[in-house]
Amino acid sequence: MDLRGNANIEAQVGTLRKNLLDLSMKNQLLNFRPYTRSIKVEDEIPTEVYSTLVLDEKKMQFTPRAEKEEKSDSEALESEEDPSSEISTETEDNGSTSRTPEEESLLWKLPKPQLKVKEKYSDLLLQTNLTAEELQKRLFRIGQQSRSMVEEQGYNILYLAMGFLEWRESSDSENMRKAPLLLVPVELERKKVKGPFKLRWTGEEIITNISLQEKLTEQNIELPELEMPESKDELYSYFKAVKKAVSSKKDWKVIYEIYLGFFSFTKFVMYKDLDPESWSGEYLEGNPIINAIFDPSGDNCDEGFLPEDVDKKLHYKDVYHILDADSSQIAVIEDAKAGRNMVVEGPPGTGKSQTIVNLIAELISNGKTVLFVSEKMAALEVVKSRLDGIGLGEFCLELHSRKSKKKDVLNELERTLYKRVNPQISLENEFQSIEKLRSELDEYDEVLHSPFGEIGLSPFQLFGMKEECLNYFNDAGREMPRVRFQSPEKCSLSQYNETVSNLKSIQELVRFLKPISKNPWKNCMPTNLLPSDEDEVGSILKRTELSLENLRSELEYLSQATGLKKPQNMAEISEFLSSADMISHSKQMPLDVLKNPEWDGVNGLALDLIGNLETFNEYRSKLSMFQRDILNMNVQPLLREYRENSSKLLRSFRGGYKKAKNHVSSLYIDNIPEKDEEIIKDLECVVKCQRALQNLADHGTAGQSLFGDHWNGSSTDPESLKELIKWMVPFRKMIVTGKAGDKTIELVSSGVDAEDLSTSTRSIHGYTQEIKRCIRELDSYLKIDFKSIFGKGIEKVSFNEITAQITGYIEGLSSLQKWSQFLEILRERPNTMVDPIIELVTRDKIETEDLIPCFRGNLADELLRYVFNANPVLSGFIAELHEGKIERFMDTDRKIISLNRKRISSKLSMEKPSLNGAPSRNSELGILLSEFNRKRGHMPIRQLLSNTCGLVQRIKPCFMMSPLSVAQFLDPQNSKNVRFDVVVFDEASQVKPEDALGAFLRGNQAVVMGDTRQLPPTSFFDTMADAEDVEDYELSSISDMESILHLCKRSFPTKMLHWHYRSRHESLIALSNQEFYNNELLIYPSPCHDTDKMGLNFQYLPEAVYDRGRSSSNRFEAKKVVEAAMDHYRRFGWSKSLGIGTFNIKQQQAIQEELELQLKLNSEVEEFFTESRDEAFFIKNLETIQGDERDVIFVSVGYGKDQNGRLSLNFGPLNRDGGERRLNVLITRARERCVVFSNFRSRDIDVTQNSAFGVRALKSFLEYAETGHLESIRAPGEDTESPFEDSVYRFLVENGHEVHKQVGCAGFRIDLAVLNPHAPGTYLLGVECDGASYHSSQVARDRDRLRQQILEGLGWTIYRIWSTDWYRNRADAQKRLIEAIDKASTATFHENLQEEAEDGMNTVQIIEEQIGDGTGDEVETPLKVERETMGVEVPYHPNNEPSLNRDDPLNVAELKQETESKAQVDTLDPSPVNSSSTHDVSWDNSSVNDNSSVDDNSSINSSTDQYPVKDSASLNTANESDFIENDVVDDLNMNHDNYNIDGADYGSVVDQSDLQGSYDAFKSSEDSVLDYEVCSSLCIPVTGEIHEKHPSELAKAVTQIVEVEGPVHFSEVVRRIRVAWGLKKAGKRIQDAVLSAVVYAKQNGDVRSKGDFLFYNGTDGRKVKVRRRCGNPPARIDLICDDEIAEAVKIVISRQFATPRDELVKQTSRLLGFKATRGGTASRIENVVNWLLETGELEILPNGMINFPKQ
Repeated sequence: MDLRGNANIEAQVGTLRKNLLDLSMKNQLLNFRPYTRSIKVEDEIPTEVYSTLVLDEKKMQFTPRAEKEEKSDSEALESEEDPSSEISTETEDNGSTSRTPEEESLLWKLPKPQLKVKEKYSDLLLQTNLTAEELQKRLFRIGQQSRSMVEEQGYNILYLAMGFLEWRESSDSENMRKAPLLLVPVELERKKVKGPFKLRWTGEEIITNISLQEKLTEQNIELPELEMPESKDELYSYFKAVKKAVSSKKDWKVIYEIYLGFFSFTKFVMYKDLDPESWSGEYLEGNPIINAIFDPSGDNCDEGFLPEDVDKKLHYKDVYHILDADSSQIAVIEDAKAGRNMVVEGPPGTGKSQTIVNLIAELISNGKTVLFVSEKMAALEVVKSRLDGIGLGEFCLELHSRKSKKKDVLNELERTLYKRVNPQISLENEFQSIEKLRSELDEYDEVLHSPFGEIGLSPFQLFGMKEECLNYFNDAGREMPRVRFQSPEKCSLSQYNETVSNLKSIQELVRFLKPISKNPWKNCMPTNLLPSDEDEVGSILKRTELSLENLRSELEYLSQATGLKKPQNMAEISEFLSSADMISHSKQMPLDVLKNPEWDGVNGLALDLIGNLETFNEYRSKLSMFQRDILNMNVQPLLREYRENSSKLLRSFRGGYKKAKNHVSSLYIDNIPEKDEEIIKDLECVVKCQRALQNLADHGTAGQSLFGDHWNGSSTDPESLKELIKWMVPFRKMIVTGKAGDKTIELVSSGVDAEDLSTSTRSIHGYTQEIKRCIRELDSYLKIDFKSIFGKGIEKVSFNEITAQITGYIEGLSSLQKWSQFLEILRERPNTMVDPIIELVTRDKIETEDLIPCFRGNLADELLRYVFNANPVLSGFIAELHEGKIERFMDTDRKIISLNRKRISSKLSMEKPSLNGAPSRNSELGILLSEFNRKRGHMPIRQLLSNTCGLVQRIKPCFMMSPLSVAQFLDPQNSKNVRFDVVVFDEASQVKPEDALGAFLRGNQAVVMGDTRQLPPTSFFDTMADAEDVEDYELSSISDMESILHLCKRSFPTKMLHWHYRSRHESLIALSNQEFYNNELLIYPSPCHDTDKMGLNFQYLPEAVYDRGRSSSNRFEAKKVVEAAMDHYRRFGWSKSLGIGTFNIKQQQAIQEELELQLKLNSEVEEFFTESRDEAFFIKNLETIQGDERDVIFVSVGYGKDQNGRLSLNFGPLNRDGGERRLNVLITRARERCVVFSNFRSRDIDVTQNSAFGVRALKSFLEYAETGHLESIRAPGEDTESPFEDSVYRFLVENGHEVHKQVGCAGFRIDLAVLNPHAPGTYLLGVECDGASYHSSQVARDRDRLRQQILEGLGWTIYRIWSTDWYRNRADAQKRLIEAIDKASTATFHENLQEEAEDGMNTVQIIEEQIGDGTGDEVETPLKVERETMGVEVPYHPNNEPSLNRDDPLNVAELKQETESKAQVDTLDPSPVNSSSTHDVSWDNSSVNDNSSVDDNSSINSSTDQYPVKDSASLNTANESDFIENDVVDDLNMNHDNYNIDGADYGSVVDQSDLQGSYDAFKSSEDSVLDYEVCSSLCIPVTGEIHEKHPSELAKAVTQIVEVEGPVHFSEVVRRIRVAWGLKKAGKRIQDAVLSAVVYAKQNGDVRSKGDFLFYNGTDGRKVKVRRRCGNPPARIDLICDDEIAEAVKIVISRQFATPRDELVKQTSRLLGFKATRGGTASRIENVVNWLLETGELEILPNGMINFPKQ
């Protein structure tokens, strides 16, 4: 149901309120039906029983019917209505689970009455009509269930109902109903198992049936009201009045029956409390809590105070922790102090009650009132006991369950009110000291773990880096090469990582390339080569190698074939080939031609010959049109003739032209050209050709000598000659230059095989080109630096060198890729940090695997050098000094916590009302004092609080109540006065929203604490009063509902407590942490890692049988559980507390009955099972075990395999939604050991995805209990958190110790744990480093005290190693570590011997030691020792010394300190410090009667006859203390000079001489009333005339008078001056002179005026003094200013609190000195009161009283 979806807040609250109303006939208060959980009292008179039980406060006992007596009619009827009234004792056929008839008879045997019957109706016996066995069974079960109700719900439902009304719902109804009229709250008790149950009145108020009263109003019947009857007659009269009220109804009657049964009016009381008409003026409007829940506004995402901010934001002087608080708890407290509504999730064992204690202390010390509410009585009592144990319980008022008896409440208020005022103390020195220590510790941690430089590594990480490198080189047996880096502090983390990555790659590659200096590829710079590239390079190399071989062979051949010199390198090949090519193109020529020196230069003749040949050939080709013999003709003359004739005019007509033309025409074979120009051109060609031919003929001999056979006159081809010249000139040059010799000439002369030479040349050229191409290709891949290899270019390198290099490349081809990768890494290096390492690599000065360690080690050194130079905290660190700081911090922190208790006590004591005056009867103080002095007839608590709540809250600023008691005792009509600043709700997950509303309506802020993963609200407890069979557990578990915790969580921010304190072994909480809390809890490991004495164990009972469908219990399992419980106490006695938890109520009852039987058979261990001790033994079920814890818990599953061996997967409530929350509660109750009893194993549970979460969690739990296997728990011995810790681990292992790493399961792990060789399964020493775990908390208290304290409390011996010390002073640090191990080993060896000796003691010895002489309480049991070691608190008991808080991690060191302090007390003060020494001392009668002690004493005593003031010693019980003894010791150990006031040593016992003196220290200047002091000296000469005095001189007198008497009326100033001059009256001149003096004094700033009254402006001049007029001057209201009257009114209220108006006026007048309050005086004071009301300084309460407004 989403309540916030309703229309408005009133509708939502109204909806919840309706859930509280039950006026149906299911309600036992309206329709009473006898059943097995009720007992009818036969033949007794209600008034007589009431007189004996209530008025005489005697215990009564039930008696059965006579053995041979027949059943009465009423019993027969009852048996018909309740078939279960007769329980068969026949043996059930369920195997070994049934009891024998003898056992059944013994179990339910009724003890004989201890008193004989005196008179039938006035004795102490209550007669019944039940058999003895049935009566005993009913008494047993009623007693068990009634106690459970009180413990779990905080209220009693067991009543003795006296008188019943038989009535009908309407006139038409045929059924007659029966309803009880008077309900007497009672309880059953018995001292021993074999003893009788006795009935006694609880002392709570007697009530009438308010549900019946409400129901009958529907029929207009009003039952009479009844206050608690003070006599039998009053009770009788009440019955008569009821008869009269119903007399109009037919057949309605009062019957005088008496029943013992369960009745609950709780819900109806709360229903009425939420009635809007019950609230005065305000209900829901403006209530901040209700509005925040149902109409949330704003952003709740604000995280509030963060745990890590504790040291940053909090100062010790501003906090009032009275118990240790971890940072998550402090965050909760600070948010609460800041006024934030919040939900606090407190998983099991995380210190909710510890947090609440601190929270209450903080709030009340800050002047706030607190309403602490819980349904569970245990939750309220544990907080109260802790506050008692530390001396602050006196400021809390318990109003719940059996703590609400009127007498007890009044006695507690009286005791607190009269208790002495505790002296104030100053802690300035301690605050300054601890702030400095905390700052230094935080600074070290911060510096050690703060990122440094751009790399962002902390010094601790650098220590670890260096340790890792040192270990590496030590293992390798080598020295680390030293290098230096440039600006290492500028190296960023990314650069560092890139460098390491590069070095890793280099490291991998270099191992294939070393030694670098001899690597064939060292002068190659290839890019990143792939395998395909490597194949290609290989192919190229092979081709190159082959080409080189071929080339050299071909060169040899060609050299022989041409006679040329063979080339030695590539550069020579080109010229060689040119020469060879020339030779190959030679023609066979005579030697003389080849040797002709004419060819050694440019041969002009040869060129002319070739020119003539070309001319001849050119023109001869053009003579084809002429006759064949044209060249033999003389054409020259004809050409001249024709040229001349053709140039003449009219040549056509000339004969010569014609003749010439005809002649020319005859030369042509065909037609002659028409144009003359063409004819002339043709003739010219013939002439030129003839000339060229002639030249050739003339030089024929020369041609023959030059060209040899190649010359053929004009028929010679000029082109061939040209070619010959081209060849011959170079050839001759080659000969001349010596490149070729005679052999070449001879070869050419004889003729060469041109084709062969050409082929060889082409081959050589091809090979050369191939080699060049291969080299280019290689270079493209390898980037070969030939100059570095050969010292010259490749062209000039000999073929031998190239061949050798290529061969080397081929041989080293497999490393080519690695080399290319290596070069690629070098090219891509991100920074220069890697350069020094690369230099070492290239010089082969470092081993391949050393690259990264060398880099990291050197970088760490460089950075640490820089860090140490920059941080004095590290450079000046000395381990011994630092540990000394921690010790001082721990001691001071604990001391401040202890002294905070005194600070708060002193502060609150000072705020208690003063008892110096005589308060008016009807003021709050007057009413309270009046109630103190009454012996009977005290007003009801509800009325008392309604009339005096303001005063009570001053005395008791914290109320501790249940939701029911809130509705019972806090009247909503007076809600404005009965209001609290903060409402703290505990165990809220079990509280229904409607149950919490009443508390929230009375507060301004809510802190709701609980655990949404634990029990939800259910109807289980509601059924106890109304259901006929409360044992039908599964039926009641269906009715789970939303809690107030869930509702508030929707609107309030949520914080979670993370530190788990309860479990002394991690297995006890590990599964819960995994399954329900996402592993968010901080759990501390146990030093016992493999032992059956601690942790979770599984007890398999295959022979046990679950009685399915019948008793629904497992009696054999129950028997085994009881046997184990008895064995437990026989073994451990009281040293280890024990509790039993069951999965359902049937199994709980089976175990209870089995225990009852076994105790009757084994009475020697009965005392261990009584409830009279702290942490008493219990048997509870899933619904009732929340909030309880014990050292050892036995879990009885109950469910299991039936007699057929069949296991049904029905585990009751675990199968339903929310069932896992119940399992979570059950399995987290143990501190040391939890044993699970079951007749099936985890593997028997077959779960699926659809299985209920509770069933799946049960399977995991059983598997963990059986095997120890759990997902979230990793085994110890895995990796450490840092290299530094690993280095320490290596050192320990090298020294022969077996060590586990990272011991623990969640949240916190011990870095290293040394195994104990003397005790297998345990650890010898825990080694903590200052690494990540240390730094995980930024709070000094967490980090440097609480963690180690808790671990030592669990049994660890902790040794801490400081990394800075280890780095700088390694040898000393290692030596101290080994010494610590040796010391721990020696100590544990002796402890083991002692334990073995103790284990040898038999059971009888243990029991005799602990219970033999009844002094078991005084024995320092192992439990006490273990709790002190663990740092837990034994619950408060008035007979015990105040002890430590169980969840408060105070350690052995504190206990030791306290013990030593106690020893010092004995030396400081010879008088014993016993229980009485810590109380107010008894008053000496003589000092009390000494009238000289205080002036006002007699007047006070005379005016308070109605309210005699008791001496405080008489009000203190013998076992109650103001402070715990440790506080007294702390006082004595302090500097006495600082705490000695007026000779009294407030550190131990305040020496108060009388009652008045006990409150002098309390009185403050604000409420001190002094007698009026008349100014006796004017401080000026009293001479001359007054009016002649200069105003400046007379002003001095005025100032003096006003300083002494101000505020003072002007007329009184005139009077003082007049009297000083001896004048009887003052005329106008004197008054004017005084007035002028007043004006002068005002102008001078000495006085100020307000009306006719003058005020002094000097020191404290602004504070108005209140004086008592005792006759001089007389009390005259007109001479008293309004300011003084107003202050007097405030003093009256501050002294006696809320007061009626008339009494306030009267008491104010008395305070001012008036003996009678007449009209004028009363009117003036009343006007001032009205003015104070108008200005808001006072307010009128709903009850008409006047008080200060609620802040």
